[in-house]
Amino acid sequence: MLTKILFTVAVVVAVLAFARFRQQRQSELAASTPRLVNPPAKRNIPVRWLASAAVVLMLLATGVLLYTHWQDANLVIQVRVVDAGSGKVATYRARRGDIDDREFVTVDGVHVVLAETERLETTTRPPGRN
Repeated sequence: MLTKILFTVAVVVAVLAFARFRQQRQSELAASTPRLVNPPAKRNIPVRWLASAAVVLMLLATGVLLYTHWQDANLVIQVRVVDAGSGKVATYRARRGDIDDREFVTVDGVHVVLAETERLETTTRPPGRN
């Protein structure tokens, strides 16, 4: 989370520095060159192209991150509930996104709430494999 904030701040600082540099350069050019009555039109195609490419890149990155988050949340895993007092073990299958702190919802739709003496163990391997 901290890296996202730092990256955002770095991008904002870079854009502001670029804008200030560009403004200074334009003011220096305006002072040194005579003003034309009908100046030729400037083409900012590379800047527009780079801005469009940056937006497309950000949209693609956002799509990939959302897809991987969705894929990770919908991964079905094995959930073992172990009672610390008696040692009884119950095994369930649940999606990773449906597991909260002390409760979860199984693939079959059963809502399981853990007692204070029970602990939750998760694994992505099916039972019986080493």
